[in-house]
Amino acid sequence: MEKAQNLCHRCSSLLPEGALFCTECGAPQLVLTETDTQRIADERAAPADGSLPLPRTSSMGRIRWRPALRIVVGVALAVGFFMGLGSIAPGFGLAAWFLVIAAPMLTLNLYQRRAPGAPMDGGIGARIGIALGLLVGFMVVAADSVGEVIYRYPMHQGATMDQQINTLLQKMSTYPAFVENPAGTAQFLHVYQTPDGRAAMALAGGAFLACCVVVYCMLSGALRGWVRPMPPRNRPA
Repeated sequence: MEKAQNLCHRCSSLLPEGALFCTECGAPQLVLTETDTQRIADERAAPADGSLPLPRTSSMGRIRWRPALRIVVGVALAVGFFMGLGSIAPGFGLAAWFLVIAAPMLTLNLYQRRAPGAPMDGGIGARIGIALGLLVGFMVVAADSVGEVIYRYPMHQGATMDQQINTLLQKMSTYPAFVENPAGTAQFLHVYQTPDGRAAMALAGGAFLACCVVVYCMLSGALRGWVRPMPPRNRPA
């Protein structure tokens, strides 16, 4: 089989191998790199119905962070909004927790709509889920903290909150672990009843809650990416 000759695209003169300019008319020659050649081959191999081909294995693992982060921020703001309203009406708080549960699925579905043809697998779903969990966890803790401040000061319910805390402490003091250690129980109750102790316990509780949200979003995102790794192709009817 004869090797194809290199001809000038302007004057069709024979060119030496690897020439960048024509020796007859001086026109610059087009040089295709290996990447350009592969891209052209992929475009020629695309389905005739216009659907997007599956990406090559080398492209797996790439995340289009710009649309992903926009969706993550939007979902997190929605959670924070409903959480904030939950301090006024409990129904909104319940809706916010339902949104937290559905957030990973919702985020990844919107991501694949905004970035059609983007690769998707369990690892990508987990990484997007971690980003979502960090922001949603922050929103949950921040909204809960702001709600407690509003409930205590502007709504003047501080006495009610303190009474609920004291009732909870008295109930905890009857547990066997506390009854067997009266000295430790007395010290715990003394620390918890101080403003610094309550602030420390609230901070620890918020951190634990945020960690639970991050782990949940990571696992749910990984499961979603593993179950539906790629968007389905469009098939002709």
